[in-house]
Order: sequence, then C-alpha cells, then structure tokens
Amino acid sequence: MNWGWKLTLAYLGFVAMIMTLVFKARSEKIDLIATDYYAQEIAYQSRINAIKRTSALSDSVAHTLTGEGIEVTFPAECAGKVESGEIRLYRPSDAGLDESFPIGSDFQGVLTIPSSSLKTGYYLVQSSWKMNGQDYYSEESILIK
Repeated sequence: MNWGWKLTLAYLGFVAMIMTLVFKARSEKIDLIATDYYAQEIAYQSRINAIKRTSALSDSVAHTLTGEGIEVTFPAECAGKVESGEIRLYRPSDAGLDESFPIGSDFQGVLTIPSSSLKTGYYLVQSSWKMNGQDYYSEESILIK
C-alpha cells in the first residue's frame, strides 16, 4: 500500500469521526434552567430579599422524605397566614420532570407531595409564598432513591 492510499484512508477516517461527533451533538438533549432566565435575573434582588425574610422566621422550612413522599413543613407562624404560594420540584437534569404544587389560603403549614409522581434522582425543592404582603423563599436539595 503506497502513501496515497494511506493518506486517503486517514482523511476518510477523520471525516467519519467528525460526522459521528456532529450526529451525537445534534441528538443530545439540552434543557435550559429556565426559559425566561433573563427576566429572572433582573428580578433576582427580590428573591434575595425574600430569602432574608425567610431566614428571619423562627424556624426554617423543613423537607422530609417519608414513605408517602416529600413532606414540606413550614414554620409555625405561617400556619393559616399564607396568602398564596407554590412549591416547585426542580429537576436539573430533565425539565420534563419539574412539578409545581400550589399553596392556597387554607394552607395550615404542612404539604405532602406524593412519591408516586416522582422519579428517582436529585431535586431542588423551591418553596415561595406570600404572607402579610411580603414574599418568602426557601430552597433545599433532596435526593429521592
């Protein structure tokens, strides 16, 4: 085999490798953290203020993994005073597994998220609520096995 054939085979091997990389890159699923990340970045100071208000409460928001699911327990001074809110389960690896659970005005301080709707893996439990006209926010990571 002369050097011309070797050069041709090396070139074809390189082209095949590049085409494989292009195909793999195009088939990779990429999820953004949020579709409106720019608007969230502009309003981030309000989240910082909400986190400071949450840390000033008598107790923190507790996230406990039970046999039934995730039990989210709010501080005692929140019971019956929450105007509105949301508990969001954020899955960094797959946006399709994100879930939201609303908190109504009849909320008494404990919410259980059923484990039947959850896949195993890493989640961020993001709790945001409004009480006495003020915003509050808490975030904790949890691993579901």
